[in-house]
Parts: sequence; structure tokens; C-alpha cells
Amino acid sequence: MLMGSDMMPQAAMHALVSACSRGFVDVVDTFIKCGVDADATDRAPLQSSKPFLHTNVYCNVLISAIVSQQISVARLLLQAGATTDIKVSLGGWSWDVNTGEEFRVGAGLAEAYRATWCAVEYFEANSVILRKLLQHHSPNIPHFGRTLIM
Repeated sequence: MLMGSDMMPQAAMHALVSACSRGFVDVVDTFIKCGVDADATDRAPLQSSKPFLHTNVYCNVLISAIVSQQISVARLLLQAGATTDIKVSLGGWSWDVNTGEEFRVGAGLAEAYRATWCAVEYFEANSVILRKLLQHHSPNIPHFGRTLIM
């Protein structure tokens, strides 16, 4: 009954993006089975520890899972047919409080990057997400003159 209400589509998309970034696999699975689009997009707070990033951006569910390094959710989304040919512009600058040194964190500070580039930037220790994405995209596709192999 809740999924059939008029207010539910936007609320469901927001809940799906949030569930993806937090790793709630069962919730993500239930939403997708109830018909929520596996390519849903919404504004969501994202957090990554490697590299360190806190940001509030408009992104889709797959990017949310990649940045948050939620392997099981990313795997589920790819199995559900989530679009992998999307681009996102994430990132910012951070400063070392002791030295004042400025350094870049995150993918796509100025230009949008593909999901595979985000998986490189927001890597998890065993690179499962990146390997799954590479099943859909060649690592030799150039982006501003560079490939993933470079």
C-alpha cells in the first residue's frame, strides 16, 4: 500500500540512494523488487574513508554504492541491470591541518568521470567493484587522454 501511494516514488528514490550508500542490501533488494528504478538518482550525503570525503551531491544509486565502498550493494545493482555508463563529478580539496598542505580528494573535481573511474578513486581493498565494472567497460577507453590502465 505504501509503495502504491502518490508520494512514494520520490521518497522511494531517496530511500534507495540512502540504503545504497549505507550498505543495506536487503532494503535495496526489496525496493528494486517493488519496482523502484535501479538507476534512481537523488541528492544524498556520501562519505568515504579512502580517500576521505564527506559531500552532499545529486547522484545515482550505483555511484552512491561505489563511493561508500558497499561491495554487496554494488554487486546487487549490477545484477539488477543498473546503468554503468553514467558520469559523476565528485570531489573536493582537503588540507593537512599540521602542514597546511592542500591535496585533491575524490574523482572528477572539474569534469565528470565514469563509474569505473570512481571505482578506481574510491577503491576498496580487494577491488571487487572495479572488477565487476570492468566486465561492462573496457579499461582502454580514454578519458581526457588517459585510460584506466595508465
